[in-house]
Amino acid sequence: MNRRTTTRNMKRIILFRFHTEVGICENRLKLLNKHNPEVKIFGLFGGQEEDLEAFQGKLNPYLESIYCIRGKRPSWKRTHGDLALRMWYEDVGKTLSFDILYFIEWDLLLFEPLGKIYGHIPENGVGLTSLTSLKDIEGQWFWLSNESFRIQWHDLLRFVKDKYGYDQDPLACEFSGACMPREFLEKYSNAEIPEFCHDELRIPLFCQVFNFKCYNTNLCRAWFDAAEQKLFNCDNKEIRLSTITEELAKQSGRRAFHPVRKMFNFDKTDSLINRISGIKAFFRVSMAPDDKRNGAI
Repeated sequence: MNRRTTTRNMKRIILFRFHTEVGICENRLKLLNKHNPEVKIFGLFGGQEEDLEAFQGKLNPYLESIYCIRGKRPSWKRTHGDLALRMWYEDVGKTLSFDILYFIEWDLLLFEPLGKIYGHIPENGVGLTSLTSLKDIEGQWFWLSNESFRIQWHDLLRFVKDKYGYDQDPLACEFSGACMPREFLEKYSNAEIPEFCHDELRIPLFCQVFNFKCYNTNLCRAWFDAAEQKLFNCDNKEIRLSTITEELAKQSGRRAFHPVRKMFNFDKTDSLINRISGIKAFFRVSMAPDDKRNGAI
């Protein structure tokens, strides 16, 4: 089964991952709810446990529940998002009714409905950002140029080769803005997943192990590209608010940005997008064919 047009009929939920900046998180949740009012949002909190109550007080109106990752170091929470997701699924997700889960980071800005952003991903596929062959980036990527992580990666590869007979071309991704079917989460929950390396290698690797086809979300369009990093990156290079506004003002501009860790007035930008869409629709309907051939706007 490889259907691309039925996801609109699937039951979808959002798992919103956050650990800091409660005001920014509230801003992002309002934006997610604005574009996806029918989709329930659940929280995955990876901050200091003593701060949980403050986050609950501010964010509970937007979330069905908040699951707190307990007893783990900050570095574990930062690099093992897939295992945190697995914990949430085992304790919460299994009890919920859903078909597709969107894994959304707190500093990811999305200005379109998720059904549109991920509409090219089949209902049984896994959507991963910046999905690419590992051999194309391993010489530049920190996670493999760092000796300790490279050793862990080889340990992980050895594990899947011995246990599952893995013999494919490994993939890498940026673990922000992922899209996963429930069946994948169920398999990931039941499988033995070692803590070698980190989520951006483990997730695509086990997609291959479980025979799930991976699709690029297209949120990010190029690795290690200077122009692309001004719009979307996972290297803590903050996206300028002026850059976002400029893109939103373009008919074919970008609608996904990461990381954005400042407040953003999305009401004004939504109005801008609506005006652009209206102008585009007006000319599409009213322009005569001769005008189009002559290059009229």
